[in-house]
This record gives sequence, C-alpha cells and structure tokens, in this order.
Amino acid sequence: MNEAMSERQGQGVRLILSDNSLPVLSNEDERLRALHAYGLLDTAKDEFHEEITRLTATALDMPIAVISLVDRDRIWFKSAYGLDITEVPRDPTFCSSAILSDSIYEIEDTHLIHTSSQLVTGVLAVRYYAAAPLIDPDDFRLGTLCVLDQKPRKLSAENRTRLQQLAAVVMNNLQSIKH
Repeated sequence: MNEAMSERQGQGVRLILSDNSLPVLSNEDERLRALHAYGLLDTAKDEFHEEITRLTATALDMPIAVISLVDRDRIWFKSAYGLDITEVPRDPTFCSSAILSDSIYEIEDTHLIHTSSQLVTGVLAVRYYAAAPLIDPDDFRLGTLCVLDQKPRKLSAENRTRLQQLAAVVMNNLQSIKH
C-alpha cells in the first residue's frame, strides 16, 4: 500500500491508498482483525438487527436501510431493509468512504459525483446515500448504519441526529454480543 493522504484533523489517523486505489485507514489490518473478532460476518439474520433497519427506514422515511460491515474485499449486510442483496464488492462503495468519517456521511445526489458503484449504475439506481459509521470503543470503524433512496434528498438536522443515535444502538448491541 502506498501513502496517499496526510493526517486527518484532530485524530492523527492516516489514510492510505490500497493496491486497488481504495482509500483505507492506515490501521486497516488492525481494523479488520477487530471486525472479525465480533464474529458477525456471514451469520444468520436476527430479529434485533432486522428491527433496527426497519425502524431506521421508518424513522427517516427511507425505502432502504442497511447495517453494513466493511470487510477486506466486500461490504456484507448484517441486515438490509428494502434490499434483496447480502453483499457488494468493496471497491467502490459508499460504505468504504463512510467509515472514514467521524460523523454522518451524506451524498445528496449520486449523479453529481463520479461513481461506478453497482448500487448507482445497476438496477437499484441509488441517488441518495447517508450513513453513520459504526465505531467501536477502540475507535475501529466496523461498518455503517446507512439509508438509501432512488431520488436525491437531504437529511434534516433532526434526522441526522436520529441516524447517529440508531447507529449508537447498533454499536452497543454489537459490543454486547462480541465473541
């Protein structure tokens, strides 16, 4: 991996470009070990996470809500409301970018950015994306709680807070069931 970006403000976290030009955190190997330590990848759906995505979609009036976990080469969906797929390739995806953020990551109109994401260019034709990163107590960014729509949007300040709060509920639950 080649160094590509300078230190992020306030955290001293460095971003680098992976071999496939995907921005990743400089502690990517440790982040992946932390993610795998939770023992969640490729597990069965469960009612708690299914309810959280339903609640998120309803509370934010969105057709799609997903709990995503960002693995080395894929984004795996622990729960997906309004979406019939369980994973997408990691490069390129919005979730890969969202975990680099400390707060809400929002793309109001995907057509205004250059992207080859299958969620945008494929049958789903996603136009809107917003996510709160799932950050564990050791500051490892495991994934996101995200919402998507097929039309451009913008979260209100109230809904940004709701999304952040629901992501905290997800992270608290993940921490309580960690293997």
